[in-house]
Amino acid sequence: MRRKERVAKIMALFQNPLYSLRFPVAQVYIVALLRKSNEVINDFDIKVTGELSKQAPIQYVSIHLQYLFKAEDNARQPVLQAVTDSQEKYCGVSSIIKKVIPVTWEIIFNDKIIFTNLVVEEVLIN
Repeated sequence: MRRKERVAKIMALFQNPLYSLRFPVAQVYIVALLRKSNEVINDFDIKVTGELSKQAPIQYVSIHLQYLFKAEDNARQPVLQAVTDSQEKYCGVSSIIKKVIPVTWEIIFNDKIIFTNLVVEEVLIN
């Protein structure tokens, strides 16, 4: 890729306001925790989406994180533990944001959801 194309790609990333909310510290903690467990992770990314308010001032009213992993099946439990520890113990950014708006998250391991904290509304059947 040429330098001009690389610069354009990087600048496009910063056009998305959620780019700064990719929780890079969470990624660092997760990678460190997985290294301790000696598991080989082939691919790891965090995707962040959010819902904006409808009125001014426009601000985020909720955030959803998707932790995407590709690895051998034996890495499933260490991945689940590392992400949970990161969300509940180590990630200060997530902790602060959770005090202001809802933050939901899910772990997608080899294209299958293995955990989600999304609240499912009950449907009452009469």
